Amino acid sequence: MSNIALNVVLIDDDVVLRVVLVDWLRRLGHEVLAFADPLQALAHLPKDTDLVISDISLPNMDGFSVAATVCSMPGNQLPKVLLISGEDHQMRLALCPPSQVIGLMLKPFSFAHFSRILTLLEQTRTRCPGTIESLCPHSRTLPGEPSTAGAPESLCFSARYAGCLHYNAKCGETLRCLVAAPGA
Repeated sequence: MSNIALNVVLIDDDVVLRVVLVDWLRRLGHEVLAFADPLQALAHLPKDTDLVISDISLPNMDGFSVAATVCSMPGNQLPKVLLISGEDHQMRLALCPPSQVIGLMLKPFSFAHFSRILTLLEQTRTRCPGTIESLCPHSRTLPGEPSTAGAPESLCFSARYAGCLHYNAKCGETLRCLVAAPGA
């Protein structure tokens, strides 16, 4: 069971996968709203949504368009978007900043890997990934910050995503790499 329940919106037109994922996410303690149609999901997206999980190949709108629409919504703390697909869309994903799409999980994926991602998302719910030791255990000093020789420092000193000047360049890329690496 998760320590922090996430509010999840799941968008997938595959009814079997949608039912399985909803059941699994709820067993982990997360709140889930599921939709087959992305337009309906976006029209009913709760303000407290933490995560949108969207298939890429959908009727009416693809997953990348879902992500762009979610990221253009007003608000300070937008939900993170995780894309799932049976096809490799890495080249197209590379065009999206990590602040827009945290990553792409290829189907079939393991529930163990998915669980690790959800745990990371729980940890990064209000903090930039660069502040979490298990995500960024390396030593790095940001420009303009003093360095203490030999002392590991956080990659990021931001308290929230909105304040992270380095998110697209490094912090978000770290999270995206972990999403893409099932064996990590």
